[in-house]
Amino acid sequence: MKAILQFECLKFWYAKKNLVVLLVFLASLLAMITYNIIQDNNYWAALEVELNQELALIQIEGTNVHKELEMAREAAKAGTTPNAEVVIAELEKKANFLQWQRVYCCQQSILAGEYSKDKAQEKLELWIARDQHLLNGFEEGLVESTSILAQSANPLEIEERLVVNQALLRDNIDPLNSPYEMTAANFLYHLTSFPWILIVVITLLMLSMDLFAEDIEGGAYKVLYSQPHKRSIIHVVKFGLNITASIVLVTGLIALTFGVLSLVRGLGDINYPVFYMEGSYTSLVTDPSAADTVLPLVPWSAYIAGVIPIYLLMSCFTLALTGTASLLLGSTANALSAVICLLFLDYSFRILFPTGSSFYLAWPFAALGFKDVFQGFYIGSALAYLTLLGGCTFLLLALSLVVLNKQDLKGGPA
Repeated sequence: MKAILQFECLKFWYAKKNLVVLLVFLASLLAMITYNIIQDNNYWAALEVELNQELALIQIEGTNVHKELEMAREAAKAGTTPNAEVVIAELEKKANFLQWQRVYCCQQSILAGEYSKDKAQEKLELWIARDQHLLNGFEEGLVESTSILAQSANPLEIEERLVVNQALLRDNIDPLNSPYEMTAANFLYHLTSFPWILIVVITLLMLSMDLFAEDIEGGAYKVLYSQPHKRSIIHVVKFGLNITASIVLVTGLIALTFGVLSLVRGLGDINYPVFYMEGSYTSLVTDPSAADTVLPLVPWSAYIAGVIPIYLLMSCFTLALTGTASLLLGSTANALSAVICLLFLDYSFRILFPTGSSFYLAWPFAALGFKDVFQGFYIGSALAYLTLLGGCTFLLLALSLVVLNKQDLKGGPA
């Protein structure tokens, strides 16, 4: 076993393919960071344009309401409209609501045009004031379904935004410059979401795509493979080393990127509020009613602590899947193609099946979006996906051992 372990260690650490894969992984992380920095730099200019467009539409709505109000007043004078006072009161209330929304939107547009970090407090207070006023308008029936105010955000989204901003103001936490700001903490938060997590998953599958295919194609281990009682040892060493080394390397590079970002762009606040569904680790399914309510907030640090177990198990599953494909198909190219096809299937399933579908309880790749899992996006909870990923990993390892024991020296069936 010592000889096998030594050989596998040398093969893994000195493989040029692995070095190239890890360099591409670092380049992908850098590309992700660069993309988000560009988005962050353009955020306030784009928001100013968006707010100006919204302001123009609110003014048009306000003008139309004032016209309706004038017509209602004229009809009331002529005595042709029953309950004219009620109609006029409703229109006046709506006109006043739109006027305040226009004022708030105008203030937001001005702030967006000259925004800087020292205006973070002012930004929070203004956004809270407008969102609270807008939410009251929804509750009082002052926002029509055709209104720009209804199209830009629904009441739940407004309430979520309001809860986060109130928490930031209450706890004296500096808000991010934009959702794209690449502090170290926000980088890690983005990396736990789909599709950014695919950078990690594809790197892991590239590291294990030739786990057995390289031996079959190159004729290695012919002597050891001819002794069936030792194949289990080969299996344990190859999978154990590949899984451990791959996770350590990928996690280490993520940690390195996190550390460099902390020095260059700042760590960010580890207490930054993040939505997190209660019961993620205590029940197998999410509460369907939670989709219509605002989730509780937890600190960023607590969220990341919850992500770690499912990240490790997803990594083990990905490596076991690719290693087993390498053994079954006997070709590096075929193994890579098969796993890439599974990822395309996953993308297709996300389009075909609604998020509340029971299908996702049996589809392990649904757990790729860690953030979605912890925010109740799918019917399965974090505990459900931990159970599913653990079971699938065990079955894949058992299947690969059975296949390995039945193969001849060339990798075909005995």
